[in-house]
Amino acid sequence: MANISKRKVLVIAGVVACVFACAIVALLEFDSLGRPTPSGPSKGPSATAGYMIALGPLSAAWGFSMYIRCSDAKIRRWLVGVAALVAFWMLVVLLKYPIRGDLATALLWYCYYIPMTAIPTLCVLCAMRAASLDEVAWVRCVRRVIVAISAFAVFAVLTNNVHHFIFAFDFADPDWGGNYRYAFGYYVLVAWYIVLFVIFFATLFLSARRSLRSMLFPIGVIVGVGVVYGVMFTLRHVATLTSNVALTYCILAMVAIELTLDLGFFPSYAWYTLAFSKLPFDLKVLEANGDTVFQTEMAQPMPQAAADTLKTADKGLGESWAFRTTGAPHTLFKVYPVSGGRAVLAEDVAAIDERREALAATQERLRRSNAVLEREAEVQHEMWRLRSERELFVEIEKSLESKTRRIQMLLDSLPDSNDPDSIARRREMLVEVKLLVAYCKRKGALVLAEKSDPEFNRERLQLVFNETAADLRSIGVECAALVQTNTPLPASVASVLYDCLYDFATVANAASDAVLMLFVQQDERRVQLRAMLDSSDAESERMAATFDELRASSLEKHRVEYSIETDSSSASLVAYVPLPTKGGK
Repeated sequence: MANISKRKVLVIAGVVACVFACAIVALLEFDSLGRPTPSGPSKGPSATAGYMIALGPLSAAWGFSMYIRCSDAKIRRWLVGVAALVAFWMLVVLLKYPIRGDLATALLWYCYYIPMTAIPTLCVLCAMRAASLDEVAWVRCVRRVIVAISAFAVFAVLTNNVHHFIFAFDFADPDWGGNYRYAFGYYVLVAWYIVLFVIFFATLFLSARRSLRSMLFPIGVIVGVGVVYGVMFTLRHVATLTSNVALTYCILAMVAIELTLDLGFFPSYAWYTLAFSKLPFDLKVLEANGDTVFQTEMAQPMPQAAADTLKTADKGLGESWAFRTTGAPHTLFKVYPVSGGRAVLAEDVAAIDERREALAATQERLRRSNAVLEREAEVQHEMWRLRSERELFVEIEKSLESKTRRIQMLLDSLPDSNDPDSIARRREMLVEVKLLVAYCKRKGALVLAEKSDPEFNRERLQLVFNETAADLRSIGVECAALVQTNTPLPASVASVLYDCLYDFATVANAASDAVLMLFVQQDERRVQLRAMLDSSDAESERMAATFDELRASSLEKHRVEYSIETDSSSASLVAYVPLPTKGGK
């Protein structure tokens, strides 16, 4: 690919040289006709025409030299553009003299300012690229502004015949080329050229290494000479009026650009092979058979194991891949396809391997720590489960302590005789034991529910009340229960309701010919329990003692608001159990 590009450049340079030669032949042909010299800004052939004729082919050769020396593609294109502008300028100057006609002469005169404006603009772009500023957002904006201003300046010069903002003259004057004057726009144009050269020099100075900044002195001298010369020519100093502005400008620009290349401000090498060999990598270019074509100065001999891997690998020449081999520890070989072969880059990955080993050791240590933590979590979970079971057992035992003592006391005091009174007494005590056992069973279930399923909906609470009613009917107490709740109730509220229900059921068991009705209703802040008992001995001493036990064991213990009313044939209970507030217990 590089050889093809070089051939193209050679062809372009030859074409430029041929065009330049044809222009010279045309110039000589016009001179041989002996025609009178037309009027214009520059009168007669210049004494420096020979130098300009020589500078044309020299600029083409210089452009080709920069193309093969500069390693940056963008800077290389811009520098080749500068060389082309120099050749174009020399051609314009040489063709302007034999051209007849005021309009053609003026247009060729204006064409001077195309290279005069474009050359410093391209130099500024090259300096920004060499300073690695072309990817900075604000620099890209500045670059667009510079290009736009330069393009507008060229457009303003080429259209000067319309507005005369740059040069003021009158085509009616036969000697208009000598009687023109500079308008305000010309001084703005010269100021813009000075700004461009200052930006060029300042960019090189700020981006250069400290050791290279002293080397900017000769470039600064050349730029300074060019600026002084331009200012003197603008002010029509007598020492510059007879000089060739185009030739002087081009020579100064070429010398300054050549110094930036030779001193290293612009990336350049004597040849591409030298640029390749100076790369700071262990890089080789191999032919398809494995022979080395190019290699960098840092390249080390390829291990035999790596060479064997390249030969035996099942990879195509157009495929990128990477491999490692035991013959070269801590080295990663990356293979890239190039025209006619492969490029092999050897990277030292010792630091990466060391970091990987450290990470692997850390990972193993973390894995062991994680296993220990998982085992510890399992032990903690098991301990928490056992502790929860133990606490739950203690809570159930505590809630049923008085009832179990009562069961034990009743069983221990059962009458042994079989007389009718003892049998009746024993039956009454066993019925109470049955109720206590049923209470313990459901109370234990309620305590468990507080831990696992802490909400009771209406159906579930109705089931608890129906089971208690069934137990009462089995011992001869007519009982019915109705539950009306809007939202699920906490298990703690259901437990309090059940305590009140059971204790009132105990009252019903103590009565004779008892009929018990139960009703539960819910509002926004509390749950209401209503119990109505019909019995012929509602005001007996036994019933009174049972009501006292109800107040102490269930109502006052749970801080329930209640009211109890009794008469000769009935007893009623109204209890209000508060609902816990949100976020509270």
